[in-house]
Amino acid sequence: MKGQNLWNKKRSQLVATILAFGVGLMFAYPLVWMFISSFKPENEIFGSFHVFGQHHLSLANYKRIFANPFYVRWMINSVIVVISSIFIKLLIGSLAGYAFARMRFRGRDSIFFVLVLTMMVPWQVILLPQYYIFQQLHLINTLYAVILPNIFDAFAIFMMRQFFIKIPLEISEAAVLDGCGSFMTFYRIVLPLATPALTALGILNFFWIWDQYIQPMIFLNSTKVLTIPVGVSLLQAQYGTSYGMQMAAASLAVLPVLVVFIILQRKFVEGVALTGVKG
Repeated sequence: MKGQNLWNKKRSQLVATILAFGVGLMFAYPLVWMFISSFKPENEIFGSFHVFGQHHLSLANYKRIFANPFYVRWMINSVIVVISSIFIKLLIGSLAGYAFARMRFRGRDSIFFVLVLTMMVPWQVILLPQYYIFQQLHLINTLYAVILPNIFDAFAIFMMRQFFIKIPLEISEAAVLDGCGSFMTFYRIVLPLATPALTALGILNFFWIWDQYIQPMIFLNSTKVLTIPVGVSLLQAQYGTSYGMQMAAASLAVLPVLVVFIILQRKFVEGVALTGVKG
């Protein structure tokens, strides 16, 4: 009986593994096809899907992409936007989250409640007011117009608050007894413990900000200040029949996201698991 139960358990695990592999393959197939097609000439892109035995793979499409004087600039713009936005967002989110979790002040719960309510407002609703404000501040067509909306995020504050709530109060109280003030307790004691949550939040925001399309398309007008998603769409409009170039441009745009996810996926899962959503 025990052996039968063990066999049934292993069989269920095998079936689940096969199903998970099938679903993963289904989602991965378009990416693999796009990447392989980026090395093919135009007349072979829509042929049979095969890699081994293909004798016409080349870097011609990538050479044409990098011959574009703006493509590298678009990549640099995206990197600047992502790094600046994530750094400032994590700083503000951790400071505000710590204040809501640990500090006592009048109206704290009411302010936090209003802050959480802002998460229910669709971002499309505030797009027009943002454009008007940036226009008055002469920030349209600058990277500041893309960075500033990203750094104030209610979700980041909410997520960091949930993590700080889980840290035992005894740790903070011991730091206070040792002579640390509120900021030094946060900087020296609490913030290092929040590394998993900060890592998970940073990875999430890397995906979100790197893939942003609507805001850069509206706030940025000059070709040289575009980010990579808008730049790729511009190339698609410019080289509409050159599918090889489109595949190469899209592959290069997706590559940083894949690399970050593959390298940091374990830390991301660990950070989400430690953060939780209760509170």
